[in-house]
Amino acid sequence: LNVAFHRSTDGGKTFRTVSVPHSDNHDLWISPDDPTRMINANDGGANVSFNSGRTWTEQDLATAQFYHVTTTNHFPYQVCGAQQDNSTLCGPSRASGGIGISSWYDVGGGESGYIAVRPDDPNIVYAGSYGGYMSRYDHRTGFARNINAWPDNPMGHDAADARYRFQWTFPIVLSPHDPKTMYVGSSVVFKSVNEGQTFAPISRDLTRNDPRTLGPSGGPITRDQTSVEYYGTVFTIAESPVTKGVIWAGSDDGLVHVTRDNGTTWKNVTPPGIPEWSRVSIIEASHYAAGTAYVAANHFQMDDMRPFIYRTADFGATWKLIVNGITPTEFVRVVREDPVRRGLLYAGTERGVWVTFNDGDSWQSLRKNLPPVPVHDLAVKEGDLIAGTHGRSFWIMDDLSALRQLTPAIARSRVHLYKPRDVYRAAFGGGGGTGAAGGQPSGQNPASGASVYYWLKDANQQVTLDFLDARGAVIRSFTSAQDSIIARDSVRSDSVRTARSDSLRRAGAKQDSSIRAEARSEDGGDDGPRRPAAPPRVPNRAGLNTFAWNLRYPDASTFENMILWAGGTQGPLAVPGSYSVRMRVNGESQTRAFRLVKDPRSTARQADLAEQFAFLMSVRNRTSEANDAVKKIRSVRAQLADRAAKLTSPSPSFTRAAADLNSQLSAAESEIYQVRNRSGQDPLNYPIKLNNKIAALAGVASSADARPTDQTREVFRILSAQLDVQLARVVSAMALLPGIN
Repeated sequence: LNVAFHRSTDGGKTFRTVSVPHSDNHDLWISPDDPTRMINANDGGANVSFNSGRTWTEQDLATAQFYHVTTTNHFPYQVCGAQQDNSTLCGPSRASGGIGISSWYDVGGGESGYIAVRPDDPNIVYAGSYGGYMSRYDHRTGFARNINAWPDNPMGHDAADARYRFQWTFPIVLSPHDPKTMYVGSSVVFKSVNEGQTFAPISRDLTRNDPRTLGPSGGPITRDQTSVEYYGTVFTIAESPVTKGVIWAGSDDGLVHVTRDNGTTWKNVTPPGIPEWSRVSIIEASHYAAGTAYVAANHFQMDDMRPFIYRTADFGATWKLIVNGITPTEFVRVVREDPVRRGLLYAGTERGVWVTFNDGDSWQSLRKNLPPVPVHDLAVKEGDLIAGTHGRSFWIMDDLSALRQLTPAIARSRVHLYKPRDVYRAAFGGGGGTGAAGGQPSGQNPASGASVYYWLKDANQQVTLDFLDARGAVIRSFTSAQDSIIARDSVRSDSVRTARSDSLRRAGAKQDSSIRAEARSEDGGDDGPRRPAAPPRVPNRAGLNTFAWNLRYPDASTFENMILWAGGTQGPLAVPGSYSVRMRVNGESQTRAFRLVKDPRSTARQADLAEQFAFLMSVRNRTSEANDAVKKIRSVRAQLADRAAKLTSPSPSFTRAAADLNSQLSAAESEIYQVRNRSGQDPLNYPIKLNNKIAALAGVASSADARPTDQTREVFRILSAQLDVQLARVVSAMALLPGIN
């Protein structure tokens, strides 16, 4: 195993190359029971073969190893990084139906580098790789231009031979004050003000420049001089977002420098307590004060696993070590400051993510469901926290609202409703597939709609969430109480599952078999009838809870076993504007406002969306009228049957009157709804009726952000008039009821 994969069948006398999906092979497992079955571990992940390596699986876990993470100003924002022994890439933070493989694209550079994206034009991406390679990539054209700061190829040379030493993952940083100004780190800091057309050093050598660390790498038989092992380099650069020209630089051999005059003079401000030869991994320049900065450093290459994070508030004149609470053996690679709440910091360590609310004086774990994995970089974007991990790809903690608002008083309170962040009127959702059964894996989207966070000191309290419009009128209400029908279904489902499990156990099946054999009917559907879906329940656990409103008004009414073709009963999406959420718990009420913002990609005017909403409400209301009529007809029919069953003696007059009423009701019902439908495919055989035709117009009119087409309105007018005729027939038939009663 090496760059290639070789196989010998004659004790090593001869080898032949085995084709594998990825190069740089590290490990191989061969089944002791079947030597044709094996797993190959390589820089691309893991691949399985069942035929001695003739073919390999492509399915894999999310095992990408990212050195850094950056984001773009697209909507939705994209996440970018360079992955070990693979390409650079950018991809969406959310996408319709899940974040699929086709959503990702290469942005130049190479496996190890930083990526910097123009904030004013996110199609322009600068990406690096080892050897000082750097490209300017234009996503519009797909062209990538080499703009190395110093294009002297170092291959095969000692670090001492190089005029400028570039790290394996040398920093590329855009100025927060000018998107065309770029800083690049080698053994000096380079600066360009014209997108890389011209680079010039703005510093002296900011490293120890110790000859003992600049010799050849590799050996003793052969050297490995790709510049990957170069030492004595600027490892991190940060310009103050507050004051232009205040630039920090940290080296991989333990030095920190700062300039306050745009590089004319530099001052060594290395924290006095930092171990010699530490790697200054990240410097975070504060969003709030030019003299404040945070340094994340590590010393693990010297067998020192302690975490090191330093804070200064006076341009490096004094420093304070701020690692209280972090596991003593969990070294740190990155620290980031929240741009909204001062004193809120995030740190990425060898095994996870940590958070502090008091500017680093005390830390606590923020790992949650993140696997224990090295976190090489963090980024805060639009209220989300993005982690670039080394082995588990990208992870995003969606919505930092609760962290930004959390205080000791809130933590002590019985009930607290956090203010939701503003919400985009865009439908995302789904994803998170593993690529099993030959499918492609996909990244998981965050919950669609308005996410609401609230704190409950005690569990199992009755919680109600009301969503209100700008006038204070209730749009939707949700509760923690379980719907009565769903409760009965749950009990019934548990009983069915238990009975089947017991049967399988008596038949000798193992426990795992019984678990897989869930309560399903033979056709894969539910055993019970088709019932309208219950509204989602509001969680009421002790601690932090979250609930997502899908931004929709109430659905149209439905009835059991209703089958529609290309028609739905979902309520319309709310229009952009001001909204609020009210939480009611044990007589206590709290209300928080939020904004619903138009999808930035949409060209529709507010008036267009208001017109669309009004039309969709009309469609929903007419659909409800049609469905309510069917429910009323079926209720009366059931009552007639019940009355007939209870007659103690024949009643010809009742029988005739009931038959006449039933006939009239059935005639109207069959025009409103296709009563012969029994399965989802029946509409192919039996023509759909008025409720289905009207409901289908909702999908037509809501297919995009736009006002309804004229022809859609005309069809609705025609169908609505036809529905009026049938509803009048129902009213006329119901007039016979007094005579029957």
